[in-house]
Amino acid sequence: SGVVSDIQINDSGTVKDIQVTVNITHDFLGDIEVSLISPSGRVTLLQGRTLGRQTALNRSYSLQTTPTLSRMLGQSAQGRWQLRVVDAIANDTGIINGWKLSIGI
Repeated sequence: SGVVSDIQINDSGTVKDIQVTVNITHDFLGDIEVSLISPSGRVTLLQGRTLGRQTALNRSYSLQTTPTLSRMLGQSAQGRWQLRVVDAIANDTGIINGWKLSIGI
């Protein structure tokens, strides 16, 4: 479950570099997990439930800061990429204010 936001990439080519920038506000960020899902369905966890009482997440995830993004390399860039945010605990609310996907092909 959770909330999913899509970005459509129309350029064909193979992913050689990738960066995801997110802007999320939430009552208690320690409750959420943020994942990137490739068009082929491959899932990479960007942010685990480690943010505690913070309420604003403005962060970029790159190959340097998030080595698990290397799982996205070598795939086709074309298709629907998804950002999935899952809140593990009920009662708090949040908003995906925006996100950006930068792919080097």
